[in-house]
Parts: sequence; C-alpha cells; structure tokens
Amino acid sequence: MKNTIFALCALFMLTNCKSDSKENATDTNAQNTQNLKKELVVKMGFKTNKSDEFKMVLYNIVPDEFQNKYIVIKERVILTSEMDNITVNFGDNISDNFRINFGIEEPKEIEISSIQLIYGPNIVNINPEDISTHFTFNEYISQDPSTLKLQTKKVGDKHNPIIYLKRKYLRELNK
Repeated sequence: MKNTIFALCALFMLTNCKSDSKENATDTNAQNTQNLKKELVVKMGFKTNKSDEFKMVLYNIVPDEFQNKYIVIKERVILTSEMDNITVNFGDNISDNFRINFGIEEPKEIEISSIQLIYGPNIVNINPEDISTHFTFNEYISQDPSTLKLQTKKVGDKHNPIIYLKRKYLRELNK
C-alpha cells in the first residue's frame, strides 16, 4: 500500500513538473519576443566591378521636437568576382528616409543579390527584381531590365548614384 501511494505521489509530481516546465518555456519565448531589441539593421548582398565607398544613410531622424539628425555609415568596397555582404546597424534610430549611395569615384556596375531591412520582429526582403519597386533612383543610376544589375553613370561631370527607399516600406518596418 505504501509503495502504491509513493508511486502515485511520484507520478503526480512528475506530471506537474513537466507541465510547469512547458509553461515556463512558453513564458520565456513570449518574453524573448517582447525583449527583442528594436534596432534598424540593413543587410545587402552584392558584387561590383569597381572599388569605391558605399554609404548607407538614415536621415531626418527626429529624436525630439528640437532636433533632427542623420546617420551615415560608410563601407569601402572592393572589386570582387563573388558576392560580398554589408551589414549596418543604425541602433534604435528609425525614420521615413533611407538611401544607399553607390560611390562617387567612377561609373560602375553593381549586382545586388538581396537587401534586407530588419527592425525588431519586422523584416522587409528585397530581391533584385523588386529593387525598382522598393526604391526610387536618381539620374545617376539605372537598372538593366534583363540582367537586373544597377549601372551608374556620369551626368555632365558629376557622378553621385543614389537609390532612395520608398517611405511606405520604412513605415511598414516601424509598425
């Protein structure tokens, strides 16, 4: 009789411990999702036929009603035959204005494999065929419709190729 009572108590304890650990795991997952840092991270896979300095710029950031700031992150890129990656972190800063400057040294060709924007749990993935949908191009850059490569060019004596992310996609990230 004592063995039966002991076995029942042990079984009762084991089943209660298992359900408590499942509840704790669920609570931990919920806390991890809530504690996920809201940092704007931009990842770009690319290759280029010329070395230059690329810039990713987040501008018109409004930390309070009296200030307006912008953040420029520069990355020196080199000619490569294989895909390279740039990952930039703008911290907890976000705005409706983001651009990528593809260098001012000389005209070049850039092949982008992907651009990913992450802000907390929200992610915007941009494939080469979606670049013209998500970005606006200035007069110094265009996208070849067949190869989907970006091609920069001089206009007059100037060369300043920039693509601007459309505001709705940054707003989508900030929801």
